[in-house]
Amino acid sequence: PGSAAFFAGERMLERQAAEVLGPANPQRATRLMVTCPSTAADAPHFMLDLARRGVEAVRINCAHDDAEAWGRMIGHLRAAEAATG
Repeated sequence: PGSAAFFAGERMLERQAAEVLGPANPQRATRLMVTCPSTAADAPHFMLDLARRGVEAVRINCAHDDAEAWGRMIGHLRAAEAATG
């Protein structure tokens, strides 16, 4: 295939990643997504540390814990987001 067709998948992946994770960090070649451990529900500093490190996405594994724990994780995440911008 021509170069346009050859690299079409790469461009599509970049567009979709930007849609889900936001713009790429020009200082890093990759985007970061972290799955939260159960302890993140009771450790606000965990989310703050992730935000300070530039993590673009946080995943909560709903096969573990419960809605109350997930809510605390989300609350810690929102507080970290507010603290770091």
